[in-house]
Amino acid sequence: MVQKHRKFIGLVLMMVVIGCMSQHKSALPADTRTFSKEAWKSEVLDSSAPVLVDFGADWCGPCHMMDPTIATLAKEYRVVKVNVDNNDLLASQYKISSIPALLIFKNGEIVERFTGVTDENSLRAALEKASSGE
Repeated sequence: MVQKHRKFIGLVLMMVVIGCMSQHKSALPADTRTFSKEAWKSEVLDSSAPVLVDFGADWCGPCHMMDPTIATLAKEYRVVKVNVDNNDLLASQYKISSIPALLIFKNGEIVERFTGVTDENSLRAALEKASSGE
């Protein structure tokens, strides 16, 4: 009997989470797109300024939790969002195995990498460090 209740409660919780995710409105403009090699090169790899690349997906709850933080940082730094469902080759190239994955690039190199929900202060410190050239 207890096992049946656990399964039912688990199913209900899953439905609530999925329902919340489908109602979620992103704090960011819809700037996720499929990148051509040329666009990726010009927007990320050729940048001498740090670029925060946010690898995520529409169905990813933790990715949506990062939206307000990413939106705040995007006011001061260059931010690119990459949907891993639309950019599977790019995600594979950078060995993205779980999302959200946040990579900071400078001069075509990854200078910092974060996986999972990450606080704004950690991301800001890494971006400032990359900006100062340390």
